[in-house]
Amino acid sequence: MTEKTTRAVVAPPPKKATGFLPSSVTEKPVAAANNMKGNKPVGMTFNMPHDWHLEFKMTAASLRMPMSKFLVECYDAWKREQKRK
Repeated sequence: MTEKTTRAVVAPPPKKATGFLPSSVTEKPVAAANNMKGNKPVGMTFNMPHDWHLEFKMTAASLRMPMSKFLVECYDAWKREQKRK
């Protein structure tokens, strides 16, 4: 009796890189990171009363705005108001 052997079709292995970096990295120049500006986000930690926090969060959500952006806009509005005094 003759046994029939079946082999799965397997893709050839990927080509080995010729240098230190893969060709996908060396083909396209990568723009330099612009991380030297002073606008890098920084975490803030402070505690607020629970009810105040809930109201602030709900207001930001109703405006479809992250709390951080809403806080910045509130502070900017306060600064404008101080200049008018």
